[in-house]
Amino acid sequence: MAGEPPSAASLPLALTGLLGAGFVLARALGADGLAAAALAAGLAMAVATSGRGAARRGRLGGALGLAGLAAAVAVAPPPWLGHALDALPPLCELLLALVFAATLLPGREPLIARYTRLDRGVVPPECEGYARRLTAFWAALLALLAIGHGLVLAGVLAVPDGVLLAVNPGLVAAVFLAEHLVRTLRFPHLGIASPLRTCRVVLRAGWHEAALAPASAAPRRPRHAA
Repeated sequence: MAGEPPSAASLPLALTGLLGAGFVLARALGADGLAAAALAAGLAMAVATSGRGAARRGRLGGALGLAGLAAAVAVAPPPWLGHALDALPPLCELLLALVFAATLLPGREPLIARYTRLDRGVVPPECEGYARRLTAFWAALLALLAIGHGLVLAGVLAVPDGVLLAVNPGLVAAVFLAEHLVRTLRFPHLGIASPLRTCRVVLRAGWHEAALAPASAAPRRPRHAA
């Protein structure tokens, strides 16, 4: 694909993943200040590296602000931080579910189809239905995870502290990897569906660019992967 070399594009992705793992570990150990710092730093990395060209440069100020917030929270965590961090995962799951679901509305292109178009230049006709169903699946899965997480926080479900922090991301990662295997087997003529390539496309384009784009956007000519 055109753009950054794979190694350069993978570095921010790897760092963001490490910061996410650091957030989960710090929360499990009760180090809320470090957890919040890892979260803010991960968001700063994602903001700084998402989008392309001028859009990316315009977000550097926000990334620097988040990095400063990470340092401040690590040094002096506020007393309400623990409750905020408890509520954050289900809110994020709900937000992502709404992002996926919103792209299924009339006049919009399903989010998975949009990322396919950003990657390949076009959406192969045989993939259109699959992309819509997969978008709906992710919306439903993330909504269920958000509901389950909320029920645990409300005390309706008894689950040990920290279990959901490991189980939910692990489940999402497992489904993400399994779907790429299914896609490879279902559409062998399109080549191997690479999870790393998908992550690069998402990181480079930014979820907001794909989620908010109308379905009427003019398709680009197909490109071959580098």
